[in-house]
Amino acid sequence: MTAHRRLWWLELEELTHRDPANRKLPAARVNGNFLDAGQLEQAAESLAAAESVAIVTGFCTLDADPPAAETDGPPGALYLARALLALGVRVQLISDCYGLPLLRVGCRHWNLPATMIVEVPWQPNTPTAFRQCGQWCLGLAATGDWTHLVSIERPGPLSDTGARSLQQLRRLISTERWHAGQSCYNMRGSAIDAVTAPLHTLFQAARLLPQPIKTIGMADGGNEIGVGKLSWQQVHDALGRPAGEETICRVPTDFLLLAGVSNWAAYALAGAVCVLHGRKQLMAGWPVEDHGRLIETLVREGGAVDGTSGARQPSVDGLPLTQYLSMLAAIQEFLIK
Repeated sequence: MTAHRRLWWLELEELTHRDPANRKLPAARVNGNFLDAGQLEQAAESLAAAESVAIVTGFCTLDADPPAAETDGPPGALYLARALLALGVRVQLISDCYGLPLLRVGCRHWNLPATMIVEVPWQPNTPTAFRQCGQWCLGLAATGDWTHLVSIERPGPLSDTGARSLQQLRRLISTERWHAGQSCYNMRGSAIDAVTAPLHTLFQAARLLPQPIKTIGMADGGNEIGVGKLSWQQVHDALGRPAGEETICRVPTDFLLLAGVSNWAAYALAGAVCVLHGRKQLMAGWPVEDHGRLIETLVREGGAVDGTSGARQPSVDGLPLTQYLSMLAAIQEFLIK
């Protein structure tokens, strides 16, 4: 690798790891390196060879009235999907009943095919919902014909099953004991299983298939799918708080991308894949202002909320829209130059 090429990736990493919301995990370093140093480059090179990609997103904000998916996640998923579709990759978007309205509204806004949206058969607060949805996820992972499975700001549980086969994972899903150890939490330490379909099962199954699916996770707070790639101690030390350890997700992915806002990692990954395909000018046709209109539409028509405040307003993780979009502008400017 040339020094110039390495510097290019380091500069892109530096952009996405800015942490204006003080999430702490994205800005954490060990020996001067980010906790996910080098992962953006590796993930982009892997995704550049993708043939069929499934993207999972949607983080329900329990404190909203009524509970609703936040503005971090779906915008990044839609941006990445649009890029991959333009490159000829087959794409599916997967979420539960809280994230689906945002994906549908977003596809209409950008004229993306609604047929790529996959609706999860899951209903909140249903006694058998966890087991039935988990079994559905196992079947979908085995038959999805994906080369890559991506999570963007999707919660994952504290413990991983450690299952060594799909058969063992299927048995574990059917037991109450396993469910009791699989709770997902928000950053306030509240269990959110009642409003969160167990889509992390897709990622657990993906690595147990005869031909494992490459997985990518994007996170900013530590409770998202993919953070299991880091050690528990690394995350705990980065967050720097004595309580709330139960929020740390232990579901790993092959590649983990940390960012000040998870969407920013998705923007950087999508843009980097376009560059690797020699199609960086695609981004010139995706104005930042239109992305702002997308987020406003997701709030107005999809019911999206700010994940920090729970308010139905076009902000992301507490960042005003103008400040939030300045990072997308910086990423696009860096990649197009």
